[in-house]
Amino acid sequence: MKKETLKILIKEVIEEANGVSYDNGSTQFQADKKLAEDVIKLGKSIPDELIYGWGDYGRETDIHCTVLYGLVSDDTEELRGIIEAFPKFSVTIRDITYFEQDDHDVMKIDVDGEELHRLHHLIDDNIENVNSYPKYQPHITVAYVEKDLNRDALDHTMFNGDTIDVTEIVVSKKDGTKEVIKLK
Repeated sequence: MKKETLKILIKEVIEEANGVSYDNGSTQFQADKKLAEDVIKLGKSIPDELIYGWGDYGRETDIHCTVLYGLVSDDTEELRGIIEAFPKFSVTIRDITYFEQDDHDVMKIDVDGEELHRLHHLIDDNIENVNSYPKYQPHITVAYVEKDLNRDALDHTMFNGDTIDVTEIVVSKKDGTKEVIKLK
């Protein structure tokens, strides 16, 4: 077993033992294996001293793109109906950009796709949620980084133009469990 896999499993076991729960649920799709490996590799290439606050936990290991965060209920019956009726689609990966925060930045890879936006709005408009973001900015988080990260040292276009076929949506529930729902 690889060291990184073992770390993830240990983290999950600790969280489960501690009864990890979240305020809200979310919907997301997972990156394909190659992109996930490349994103994790990029995160690991960032020196530890430039990772914000949490050491290894400041690097994303669950490589995904959130469709909608803020689901109030873990009951997925209505959500399942929306997702199962929605056709499979593709998204395009774009440049590495940043969400700038007061004390750190979020390094992310932008994701583009008309159908992705349509699915986001369909869920947002029909499923009870507390989404507080006025504009949907789909992305894949790489890491939480310190302000002094040398952005000029990175090739910000390394993923630009790659595509992901989205065939299923993962519902992450408040209790930490996940449910996979296939698209039409």
